[in-house]
Amino acid sequence: MTNRTLFVLLLTICGPMFSQELPFVDIHVDKKPGQQTGPAVVLVNGKVRRILPRALQAWPVMDGRNALIIALAPKAKEGEYHLIYVDGATKKRRDLGVLPFASADLTAHKQSSGKSVFALSSTANGKPELVIADTNGIRGRLNGASAPEFGTDTLTFHSNQSSGTKTLLLNALLGQDMKAIYEVKTSDSGKTQYVQFLQDGTSVLAESDGLFHTGKWLTNGEEMIVTRKNGSQSEWPRALLTPVTGVPAGTRLAVRLLQPLVSESAKGDSVKGVLISPATIDNAILLPQGSEFSGTIVAAHGVGWAIKHETAALTLEFNTVKLPDGSAASVHTQLYQVENSRESVNNKGKIQGIRSTGTPGHSAESKIASVAALDPVAYLFTTTAATAALGFAEPEILYPAGTEVLVEFTAPLITSKTYSRGS
Repeated sequence: MTNRTLFVLLLTICGPMFSQELPFVDIHVDKKPGQQTGPAVVLVNGKVRRILPRALQAWPVMDGRNALIIALAPKAKEGEYHLIYVDGATKKRRDLGVLPFASADLTAHKQSSGKSVFALSSTANGKPELVIADTNGIRGRLNGASAPEFGTDTLTFHSNQSSGTKTLLLNALLGQDMKAIYEVKTSDSGKTQYVQFLQDGTSVLAESDGLFHTGKWLTNGEEMIVTRKNGSQSEWPRALLTPVTGVPAGTRLAVRLLQPLVSESAKGDSVKGVLISPATIDNAILLPQGSEFSGTIVAAHGVGWAIKHETAALTLEFNTVKLPDGSAASVHTQLYQVENSRESVNNKGKIQGIRSTGTPGHSAESKIASVAALDPVAYLFTTTAATAALGFAEPEILYPAGTEVLVEFTAPLITSKTYSRGS
């Protein structure tokens, strides 16, 4: 066998494998003349495949295994450009956030931790600007910055503000070191505020009176900038953010229900549960096992005759936790998951029931019904036996006492009190 024949054989066998491993090597935007946007396409095994519509610019990243695309999101506002990350293995897209420009020069880098970081350099409102992102979201924006150069864990760039070069740590530019709960020290407010910067790019600002607000955060490496839903902004120098002890937002705890939970409950009905395992933060127990959670049914509806609702739904919130020593604290939570449940829980904490037509019992019922046309006696026997064995379709949400659920904190709980194991 000649070397050429061997090469062709290896290419035939391994070619599809390489194509799967590096799916975005040839990604580009197919724009028609006069059009601002076009579909982002890639060549796979000689065939053109569309990756994303309304794209403006696209790059292969991480050795061609994944892709970054600047695109107009569906129903996007005029001039609202989004940075989209496409995972080559799963083909899933992730909207990393809004960009202030429609095109850019991309510089990619891998940190010493192995995480990828991207710098997009362009102009916005006639001034140079850098946008820093990782695979989960846009993290940093540097106004008046250009010519980015990565070090191992640093970024050096030209700054119009300092009329020279400047170097910042990537951890600071990505907010990777801002994982605690922070007390905000401000002179213009008599209230104590606490802020948390979640790694999905959202922020939670909690007031001392128990209220909390959500928003989006960015950083320039020296300040943390939060934009609330109403559009107002707060900018805090990192030096004014003091870490405090507490249970962070996003913490998930296992709770066992102390009473049955059904979709036919009424709004406002009480619900209670007990903490199965302690909330341990930085090796300190802040909520011990046995703490009792109490709350209310926020919304619920059953299926009934299936005239108004095809599926059942239920939303509950635990808003108070009573500790074994008798003290209590206000909390903000939502349901994250129900263990061993056929129902799903959405990202708002709502338990969504299933259609009766989607149950195994209903599928069996349909097959059994076909027996009637052939043998009515056999149909009667199989229907009776199947009802006992399968239970058939029950679309209502029915959880007995003792059901285990995962509860997620939607705002931080500030507490410095700790407990010993077994307390």
